[in-house]
Amino acid sequence: MTMIRRWLLTTRDLGDLGPIRVSMERSAYVGLGLVALTMFVAALSLLDGTGSDRLMGALLATGGYYLSVMVHHTGHYLAGLYAGYPLVRLHFYWALARDIYPPNEPKLAANIHLRRALGGPCASVLAASACLLLTAITPGGILRFFFLSGFWINLLIFTLGALIPAFGLDGDVIRRHWPQRRV
Repeated sequence: MTMIRRWLLTTRDLGDLGPIRVSMERSAYVGLGLVALTMFVAALSLLDGTGSDRLMGALLATGGYYLSVMVHHTGHYLAGLYAGYPLVRLHFYWALARDIYPPNEPKLAANIHLRRALGGPCASVLAASACLLLTAITPGGILRFFFLSGFWINLLIFTLGALIPAFGLDGDVIRRHWPQRRV
């Protein structure tokens, strides 16, 4: 393993967020930079105003991105809690996060896996809807850019993107467990 790869994959424990333990790989710093750069380019393109207005909009949208991550995974947590099998750790890597469930968790029914997998995209749809409503009633400027970026982030990344049936994403869990579900 190269020195850079080893550095990127080093894990840090960040503490507890309520009942959820939070950790991150150092690659999350790189992900934060990429998200911030993307938001700055979007702010340059979409936000009128001074350079400081655009910078503030990009910083707010970057914070909104990570707020969207938390909303998505709170959906997974609540769905798991309702099913009786909540996640215990949220692990950040690059610009994403993954749910970690107890290692001694028993073999679960397909419906429980489906419920937990759908919890995140459902929470993200609600967040996207709220952001769209707030975009519609907010006059132009930094706050409108914040809500508009929140809408697109929640819709494209944390709802539609999460439902891609590959790479261990929510859609992959749904694809694997859908045939075994009980109706």
